[in-house]
Amino acid sequence: MRRIFPRRAGAPPKAKLPQHAREGAALAVLPEGGYEASSEVVTLMDPHGPQSRAFQAIAADLISQQIRGGHRALAVCGVSHGVGVSFVSVNLAVALARRGISVLLVDANLQRPALERFFRPATASRGLRELLADPGLRPDDVIHHGVIDNLSLLYAGLDTTLSHQDLLGREALERFVDTVLRDYAYTIVDTSAANQSADAVRVASVLGRALVVARRHHTFADDITVLIRELSKDAVTVVGPVLNAF
Repeated sequence: MRRIFPRRAGAPPKAKLPQHAREGAALAVLPEGGYEASSEVVTLMDPHGPQSRAFQAIAADLISQQIRGGHRALAVCGVSHGVGVSFVSVNLAVALARRGISVLLVDANLQRPALERFFRPATASRGLRELLADPGLRPDDVIHHGVIDNLSLLYAGLDTTLSHQDLLGREALERFVDTVLRDYAYTIVDTSAANQSADAVRVASVLGRALVVARRHHTFADDITVLIRELSKDAVTVVGPVLNAF
């Protein structure tokens, strides 16, 4: 299990981010489109730090073992809320984009969307909810292109009255995935907690591959085993668990 925040034996624990950073305070305005980037986007805000280097190592593994093998999409899953699924999704997407990979990052956590906490757009945006509900919409109508070089974003969307169970039904999701896989070298999809709904497994079953995020002192090993088993039952290849040691 790869650690996102490695530390040498005997070294003091890494200090936690200050409270305002953990809550996603916007610290930088990006030149492209006025997006505000949170300090939690460590691969952008601190590209040479130890956390960024860990994400860069995971990105290198994905390029060599997945992307070069023709695999084009990944669901990022976690057993419960608070393990860092969105944090991993965002920073992994940025790490890949900085390596020249054209990446689409999708917020499919329709119960507790988080992407806007990391990249805040100038105005609220339609997103995956509207795209899956309206066959007349095209992905380009709602995707935010070029947030940074090689990185595009699809937010969860505005219409919270739409049922996430209905929206993430296999047929509509498959149509969307088939479209974006033609347009991007890699698609990363942030998913909701697996202990709250079947959404994460449903999304992963369409994409075919999943990365499971665990958190030190938070996630039980037995729960990880159960999630990996459920993913495997749906013919999902788990490319590896990642330990968020923050």
